[in-house]
Amino acid sequence: MKKRNWFVFIVLVPLLLLVVGSFQVVDAAPLKVMNHAGHSYLADSNGRTLYYYLKDTAGQSSCVGQCVVRWPIFYTEKIMVPAGVDAKEFGVITHPSGQKQNTFRGWPLYYWMGDKSPGDIDGHGRSKVWFFVLNPKSE
Repeated sequence: MKKRNWFVFIVLVPLLLLVVGSFQVVDAAPLKVMNHAGHSYLADSNGRTLYYYLKDTAGQSSCVGQCVVRWPIFYTEKIMVPAGVDAKEFGVITHPSGQKQNTFRGWPLYYWMGDKSPGDIDGHGRSKVWFFVLNPKSE
């Protein structure tokens, strides 16, 4: 083997394995139930509120173009549900943009770009068609 090839196998490959091994791939997002004025609603692990759109139909998103800019799609490979929420109520669809999107009880889930801090619910009731996921517990 040439001297250069030995360098690759002896120095670079172990270094690459060390660097790659130090990264953690997160493919699961724990969700949580938050409360506002006596109502419980669904949020991601950072406390960002999840919304649904009344113009969607079960299993189909109609929020496209600039709508998705204002209402970004929520998607995670694997959802970790909080106590009292049934994991079977979550699903995945393919958004018209080709991206995957999580659903709850068939409704596609979104964020609102106007929510700036954990616990913000500024998108709730917006244009009378956007709402946070109210009472997500199955109790």
